Amino acid sequence: MVLVKDEEKKAVSFACAGGKEAISAFRKSVKKAQKKLLVYFPIPPRTIPHVVVVNYKSTTVFMKPVPPGNGIKAGGVLSKLFKFLEIKDISTKIIGSRRNKLNVIRAAFMCLDKLTGKKYDY
Repeated sequence: MVLVKDEEKKAVSFACAGGKEAISAFRKSVKKAQKKLLVYFPIPPRTIPHVVVVNYKSTTVFMKPVPPGNGIKAGGVLSKLFKFLEIKDISTKIIGSRRNKLNVIRAAFMCLDKLTGKKYDY
């Protein structure tokens, strides 16, 4: 699985691909991710506007805004995603996932879809 960011457009995406070797799988997933880049926030907000909860399979992702200065309180892949999106103050909780990054990142993108009204191409 790969998480990709476009610096100029401030767009993010993710993709997962397989192959016989790790390098070929990495290249395939980067190509897939570059085709699906999506801009969620043209101007990066300090925090999100309201609480969002998404259930995807057995994974539940809970995101909530926090006051300025608290920083990013997120585990695993989500902290990297929020650094890519340049969101500075947010608190998240992942419930029900045992280190399955793909389900967590997909649920996080569903949360962002709910917040912005955009639709990511899964």
